[in-house]
Amino acid sequence: MVLRTASSLAFLLAIAPPALADVEPAIAPAPVAEAPAEPPAEPVAEPAAKPPPAATPQALRDYRARYLRVESEIIEQEGEVWVMSSGHPFWPGWHNSATYVHQQPNKVTRTWGVYQDFMRLNIPAFLTAVGQTGEAEALREEISDLQAKASKRRWIGVAGIVTSVGGAIGLTITGNPMASVASGVGLLATAGGFLSAAIPDQKALALRDHYPASFDPGEIRALVDAHNEQLRLDLRLSPSEAMMLESGRRDRSH
Repeated sequence: MVLRTASSLAFLLAIAPPALADVEPAIAPAPVAEAPAEPPAEPVAEPAAKPPPAATPQALRDYRARYLRVESEIIEQEGEVWVMSSGHPFWPGWHNSATYVHQQPNKVTRTWGVYQDFMRLNIPAFLTAVGQTGEAEALREEISDLQAKASKRRWIGVAGIVTSVGGAIGLTITGNPMASVASGVGLLATAGGFLSAAIPDQKALALRDHYPASFDPGEIRALVDAHNEQLRLDLRLSPSEAMMLESGRRDRSH
């Protein structure tokens, strides 16, 4: 009996709710306040670019007189004319003769060159204008050497003329056969001197004036464009003002 009572008491204590003092109240965590979002930064307005100063009339005139341009050229050389006669105009009693005139067709050459204002620039002047002074001086020296070589050969031709005339006079006066030999040598020297002088002369002329012999058209265009752009910047012209001046045609006589 006592044992059953003790068991019942233990069962009641086991299922009884715990004391209110022993129960800890559940405390909810306090909400964390979020920091207010910062407003987006307003873009900083850049200062307005100042318009370029208006070009002065003198700057416009300077650009028109100094800018470079590439233009096509047509060189026409007249053909040679040969006059030939036939018959015996000095035959006694017969003075019939005929004259034939033969003219070769004109030779037309298409080429191109660089102009500044009204003037055509030779190649050393062009190289100087675009700032390549070293190349211009080297080319001038080469042209000068070729011209000096041609001049020496022409003097040989002049000496040949003097020798030939002197030999002819000596043969006439003295009848010495050596004078005839001297005259023949003079004629050979004359022909050799003047004909050989034409070779360096023509080469010097081509180096000085013939652009296609020295440059590629694309290379010339690049040098001309760079020169004109630098000139525009130096004179403080706008691209539209420079193009207006370059597009205007200026008549010139060849």
